Amino acid sequence: MERVRGIIFLLLLIGIYACNKKEDNHKIIYKTMDKRVIIGEPLDSNNYFIVPISLLVDSDFNLYILDATDKNIRVYNSEGIFKRTISTEGKGPGELAVPSEMHFNNKQNIIVFDIGLHKFTKFSKGGEFLGSTNFNGKLYKFDIDHNNNYYIEQRHMRFDRNNNDIYYKSDLAIYDSLLNRKSLIDTVEYKKKKLITEPVRMAFPLPYTNDFLWKLKSNGTLLTILTATNNLKLYKNGRLIKDSVIDKKYQVKINSKDKEHYFSDLEIIFPNGSSKVPERIIKQIKFPKFKPYVKEIKIIDNIFFIQSYYNYNKYTMYDFINSKGNVVASTFLLSSIFNNQKLEYNGFIYTTKYDTNGYYIVSKYRLNKIKVSK
Repeated sequence: MERVRGIIFLLLLIGIYACNKKEDNHKIIYKTMDKRVIIGEPLDSNNYFIVPISLLVDSDFNLYILDATDKNIRVYNSEGIFKRTISTEGKGPGELAVPSEMHFNNKQNIIVFDIGLHKFTKFSKGGEFLGSTNFNGKLYKFDIDHNNNYYIEQRHMRFDRNNNDIYYKSDLAIYDSLLNRKSLIDTVEYKKKKLITEPVRMAFPLPYTNDFLWKLKSNGTLLTILTATNNLKLYKNGRLIKDSVIDKKYQVKINSKDKEHYFSDLEIIFPNGSSKVPERIIKQIKFPKFKPYVKEIKIIDNIFFIQSYYNYNKYTMYDFINSKGNVVASTFLLSSIFNNQKLEYNGFIYTTKYDTNGYYIVSKYRLNKIKVSK
């Protein structure tokens, strides 16, 4: 009997190894995306965006756009046709003063944080006001997982006039649905150099300066990066499962002959992929000479990507982070589609881009991909 169990266990190990090996022997190529919908017409008040700061998409592909200047949420169907407006400017129940971000909770209600009123406001997808909850901390960013836990970053600032540096302290913690604090995830401190002409409250990051970035998947998987040290941490439901420094074992690999493509056949190369950059690519784009700096974490196809800039934004690199928190693939992009990405949902990319006429355009692209053997 013990021998039979041993044989079954061995067969299971072989099966698991075969599955992993099969994944390693494939690559995913994202072909040029099809632009499906463009929203943003200056002559139509329903489609005129000034500061579209947050986007959501529901299971019916309805698009929700929060405009910080208009103080409302505009809803469009999957074809980009205007349906309704949610909320209006004000300080009363269901009104917005300075909205900063919105997310769905696990019941698909819209949760908006208002930094002017220091409270979370809840709406149904149909626009019904469902109540609000005060939050008196210095909220900088938030998100909500599938268990209705709130991940809230509070950011504190101190300005050193002698060195012209702005020092930040970020506390990232988990709160329950009633906004009672459950646990502290991390506390980090870093600084940014202040531009001479900008007010202290703006303090935009410059290349090679410090920042604290994080991104949450709905299933409770959290990725954080302290850019000063490239320290990467991966959490699952608040529990730390990976703490390391980003190790780029794999070099750049792109496959494109046409710079005018929306993006250059983005390839996700699994761990056994080639690390050699084709000579024609080196001649085509001139390999960057300057150290990269991490700008943002994005999610594409439920996969974490670390977006880095080279040579003062001339080149953009994406590092693919696997479920164990390791960098296992990299790619260069020659276009700005992914750079402008605000949201990805079920095979579609949603972007915002500032138009030369002085307004924002929201675009929707289908993410076409193929999976091939090496």
